[in-house]
Amino acid sequence: MLVPSPDQGLTIQRARLRGGGANARRVLEAALAPIDPSRIGLPRRALLIVRRLAAAAPLGRPGFTLAVEAALRNNLARAVRPARDGGVGQADSMLFDDKIELAAWLIGGRVRNDPPAARWWWSAVLRGRPPAAWWRAEVLPRGDLLPRVIVWLAERGLAEPWLAELDDAELDLALGAIVHAHALDPACAEARPGVRPRQAPAKRAANVRALTVLLRTTPELLAGRLSGSARRLLAVALTVRRDAPQARGPGFAALLDALDARVPGNDPQLVARSPAPDHPANVASKREPSTFRTSSRRATTGPAPVATSEPGLEAKPDEIDAPSLSGKVAVTVAPKAAPAPTPCSPRDPTPSKSPGPDLALAPIPGARHARGTEAAGRVRRATVGFGGVFYLLNALLGLELYGDFSQPRGRNLALSPWDLLAMLGARWFGPAFAADPVSGFLADLAGRPPRRRPGADFVAPKTWITPRAWLSPWAQPTTIIGWVGRQRVMLWHPAGFAIADAPRRPGRNGRDQLARLARRTGLAATTIVTATRAPVQLGRGLDRWLNLLTLYLRARLSRALGVDAHNAPDLVCRHPAVLEASDGALDIHLALSDLPLALRIAGLDRDPGWIPAVGLKPTFHFT
Repeated sequence: MLVPSPDQGLTIQRARLRGGGANARRVLEAALAPIDPSRIGLPRRALLIVRRLAAAAPLGRPGFTLAVEAALRNNLARAVRPARDGGVGQADSMLFDDKIELAAWLIGGRVRNDPPAARWWWSAVLRGRPPAAWWRAEVLPRGDLLPRVIVWLAERGLAEPWLAELDDAELDLALGAIVHAHALDPACAEARPGVRPRQAPAKRAANVRALTVLLRTTPELLAGRLSGSARRLLAVALTVRRDAPQARGPGFAALLDALDARVPGNDPQLVARSPAPDHPANVASKREPSTFRTSSRRATTGPAPVATSEPGLEAKPDEIDAPSLSGKVAVTVAPKAAPAPTPCSPRDPTPSKSPGPDLALAPIPGARHARGTEAAGRVRRATVGFGGVFYLLNALLGLELYGDFSQPRGRNLALSPWDLLAMLGARWFGPAFAADPVSGFLADLAGRPPRRRPGADFVAPKTWITPRAWLSPWAQPTTIIGWVGRQRVMLWHPAGFAIADAPRRPGRNGRDQLARLARRTGLAATTIVTATRAPVQLGRGLDRWLNLLTLYLRARLSRALGVDAHNAPDLVCRHPAVLEASDGALDIHLALSDLPLALRIAGLDRDPGWIPAVGLKPTFHFT
């Protein structure tokens, strides 16, 4: 856990009080409890570390809380942003954009061997631990945060020396965490340095071509002299951030194996074929000599002992402080955030564990980042009229079309969730959705040009089989409609969606095929009434698949919300919202007064949590 913890707004390590008495701790905690970092102007996810803060009013008086807020506000106004301002040693307060910048700056300071005067704020983060023990416990296991930390360091020429400090166990821990958090092929975590599999010349040539593409995205790999495991970790972290579709593609693990079989810095064939990088591997960065070790390994493989100390209260002046390396004091402030509950499907208390339908399940394209570009720190904002379309994320996760943070390698559609939301919105609302800024915002999240059709690369399956778990919200029907056409057969549910839709098998009785489909969906005892016409015209290919999905979602939302199926999409999606997308987070701001009670009961307004398919955490905010 990076300091402060997600559910804390104010972290104090040590406080000195004058004449506080036996109840001083309780009185101080009660006085500080109302402080909301947002009231002092602290941006969401930002972290403020104060060296020393003295309240102008006595503890226990009505003005004490306001005095602390005023002092924090003044420190925020004077805070130094180390990545931009410099002068850390003389600063009384430090401001970081988020945990990523804080972690990367601390690790960078360790690599640069910053002087003690510039490390006064470290104690607020390390809590008595050496830096290596801190990053082993708090950074390396965080696969959602670690790629951004590594990219931040790589673009400043600091990633290679830091990775060279990590031992094999730490490298394995970090690589496994990234693979798990971003739903990558588990084979990506199995480094095989120096292994050169026997391949045909054509295959070797294809590998060289693929590696040149990889090195265009990750030019840092060309200049490095890292071990095989460290180089693989660097390659995975950079690719996840800069070209997520490639990282989630079926051939990425084999590409990493090919990388392990070569040393890019010494391979003339790769160096000669590799084009100029799309972005510099080393952003101008003046560093002091590093103390990292390249040849030796630390013997420790687990977390180092942590020196713990409870925050204490001393009979001193009214000061709020924390111990630091320089003997000064610090206060850490961050916006409050509630822990994200586990997502669930409409009306279902827990996500279904049954397998999903035959819906082209495969590695996910995810949120594509422009090749060779890291958009850290850039915030994209939009005011939209269809902000409720993001409520559907909970429905898609609950239906297990995509894995959530608890099942990152679950059955995932080979289609970006953002493209699927765009397709659903366009199908339900037509030109009104296309004209809304949310359409372009979703395209940006999916990494495609706004004019390009969402899902253009998605190959829709030819057969649709609704899983039994999807049918559970309804009682088993006594009769269902069956239709046999020249080319297709269909089973139709009374609630208004297809139970099964499949190509007709040549030379076989259509009624027998309907019966087999009914048994496959658990409806063997249900009477099939044959219709002379198809219940609905669905089109072909991708349009047919999308129509089948939208029909089911309409019926499911209607069931969960207690409204007519035709009104369900409007009730869910037509909500004005302000969207903010930043590195690793998506904030959806909506009006609490516009939130229908039915959506709350169905659980569609819950925070979905980290979504491995896109490497991002959506959060709903209601005001």
